[in-house]
Amino acid sequence: MPYNISMRRAIVRSDSPPVRLRKRGDVGLVTIANPPVNALSAAVRRGLLNALALAEEDAKIRAAVLTSSGGKAFVAGADISEFGSPPVAPSLPEVVAAMDAFSKPLVAAIDGVAMGGGLEIALACHCRVASKNARFGFPEVNLGLIPGAGGTQRLPRLCGIGRALEIIAGGQSFGAARAMEIGIVDEVAANGAAAVKTAFARAKRLAAEKKPPRRVSGLRIKESAASAARIAEEYSERLKKQKPGLLAPLCCARAAGGAALPFAEGVRHERALFLQCMRSQQRKALVHIFFASRNAAKAFVPAKGGEIVSVAVVGGGTMGAGIVVCLADAGLPAILLEADADALAKGLNRARAVYEHRRQSGRISESEMRQRLRLITGAKDYGGIGGADLIIEAVPENMDLKKRVFAELDRRCKPGAILASNTSSLGIGEIAAATKRRGLVAGMHFFAPAQRMKLLEIVRGKETAPKTLSVIARLAKQIGKTPVLAGDSPGFIGNRLYAPYGREAEFLLEEGATPAQVDSAMRDFGMAMGPFRARDLSGIDNGRNIRLRDWANLPAHYPRPRVLEKLFQAGRLGQKNGAGYYRYPDGKTPVNDPKTLALIKQASAERGIHRQKPSARQIRERCLYALINEGAKVLSEGVARCAADIDAVYVLGYGFPARRGGPMFWADSVGAAFILERVKQFHKECGEWWKPAPLLQQLAKANGKFAEV
Repeated sequence: MPYNISMRRAIVRSDSPPVRLRKRGDVGLVTIANPPVNALSAAVRRGLLNALALAEEDAKIRAAVLTSSGGKAFVAGADISEFGSPPVAPSLPEVVAAMDAFSKPLVAAIDGVAMGGGLEIALACHCRVASKNARFGFPEVNLGLIPGAGGTQRLPRLCGIGRALEIIAGGQSFGAARAMEIGIVDEVAANGAAAVKTAFARAKRLAAEKKPPRRVSGLRIKESAASAARIAEEYSERLKKQKPGLLAPLCCARAAGGAALPFAEGVRHERALFLQCMRSQQRKALVHIFFASRNAAKAFVPAKGGEIVSVAVVGGGTMGAGIVVCLADAGLPAILLEADADALAKGLNRARAVYEHRRQSGRISESEMRQRLRLITGAKDYGGIGGADLIIEAVPENMDLKKRVFAELDRRCKPGAILASNTSSLGIGEIAAATKRRGLVAGMHFFAPAQRMKLLEIVRGKETAPKTLSVIARLAKQIGKTPVLAGDSPGFIGNRLYAPYGREAEFLLEEGATPAQVDSAMRDFGMAMGPFRARDLSGIDNGRNIRLRDWANLPAHYPRPRVLEKLFQAGRLGQKNGAGYYRYPDGKTPVNDPKTLALIKQASAERGIHRQKPSARQIRERCLYALINEGAKVLSEGVARCAADIDAVYVLGYGFPARRGGPMFWADSVGAAFILERVKQFHKECGEWWKPAPLLQQLAKANGKFAEV
């Protein structure tokens, strides 16, 4: 039975402000106006139903055009303020069904982004015209969901199962030209105004033809039912390898594979899968990380002025070169300083190599590469960077060296310039003390590779001015980073928590594990990389130097793992020299090495340990509960503003699985009481490192959660 739009008339108001219906001759113009991104709030959904009902009943309206005001977004998707709240009628599937059932031609005029629910309402229209600036996509999979208003059924009917699977399960956006090529839109116009004009012309023409609307729901997919099932199954197998452990991508494939069914049956199948995802812990975790990343910026008090026009980077190593690439990508002039001519040439060549790789892979054009490289210049003395608004120091992790650099920057750079350190663990307050502008000194801890990683830890020294932090946070957004505020404690948030994680992993080696067993257990949990593969990548020498500094005043009764030191003494520095915890015969692929195992067994014998292979669960508990116990200390000390900030740091910067929501969110799902019992047991078995954090004890006693702190 067709959806009867007039049945909705009794429950909608005629004055819904986010949606307007105006008549232009015999065509009704339905405009969504819900700034800033025309999100599909309950008021918008009610307004759409109301406008469609009025247009349906008005005999003088022979067709309708659906558009939006604002230009930046046709409809950006669901209203995120409704996430986690009880559903409010009407639902999006009801609205989409009403659009599909509209008896007169309904043409979408799309300008800006049409994402998620926005694309679903566009697909429910009978014809689509897009501006050349329009962008499309189904990002729901990134939040642990699938399109739930017919998107998985309509899209395959327009572009085929294979392409639809790439779009729905991939979660990536694409432009109007691509949408036209694969059949999602019927025409592309020069701009938003032209799209509306073209949509009106199409609506009039379709009305004049006096034919039933061409509903996407009435189309058949090109593939047979057997072929659609086979394609979906093959794609599911690929997803299991590419995105292990994730539920939503598999549900996307299953839903789209049902497009061979009659439309109503396919929609019911989609809805069941949507609700399965909605109820899942993964969806809750992914939504948590979405909000954690978004809300981290609220720690920075907005301030006027202090615009960053040019930036200098001191140090042309891998990190320094990556930072100048970040800046050039954002259109900012970047000066790379190295006193030695050869070192400067190598640094500039590192930046060029990044762009050359992108050009060869087709991600940027030759002209784009040249344009960005023109923004990167070199300097061999401090006089060449004196006019920069921001100077980022990226020299090796040595406090004396950094203090000398900052003292010189303070003397040579213009008044008001911000001085930032890319240190991963050294005290910002101590570095700032080498200057006379302590309020203008802060930490900017980029994560390697800087040009790809989204996280930027912004470290607040004791005397750092709020405006300094605000200006850096604004720049972070400009260069595509997620800023997270951290207190000035050794290791800040990320590396402070990583230290006990890596420490316990190394103790496990001495007790009977191999590097491959530990790395495998953590990858199976969902970590992007195991701790020993990560250590090899960052450098055994770097890890050792940080450890020596952090443990310089460690009491004698704290046990110390020995494997890292043995590897260093043996000259095994990690991937960069071909041998660390693993061997790297081809320079990049890790291979188990008997020499490493011999060094591990030697460390075991020195500590009098009878080696026994631990289970995967024992490995995960030792590594993760050590990290969480430290996280509780970081929270109580105010180094992290809230548990969600720790989660954002670990998901964005350390490869913690987003589907688990970050370490503190995951800990809340396990329960503080259970974790405390295990921590107490490890305290007895493994020594003082495992002294339970007071906050963990408080939460366990009160049945509380880290999210509430």
